Amino acid sequence: MRHLPLPPAAAAAAAAPREASPPPPPPPAARALSPTAVAFAQIPSVAMAARAQAWLFAAALVIFHGSEYVLAAAFHGRRNVTAT
Repeated sequence: MRHLPLPPAAAAAAAAPREASPPPPPPPAARALSPTAVAFAQIPSVAMAARAQAWLFAAALVIFHGSEYVLAAAFHGRRNVTAT
């Protein structure tokens, strides 16, 4: 690609040394969270036996992948989607 030559004033400005830009402003200081914000930021723990948690996880997997299959079949057609 060919570029047109710059006019004399623009060529002189392009050749002139540039001034250094000022440094960026410092990042904002970190603030401590209020007790209310901390209470909402944490996930509450639920007392659950390991077997119950495993069954819940298995059910979530089945529901997630089942809905994924249904959505894929709805968008792409049943013949274009496999269950494997």
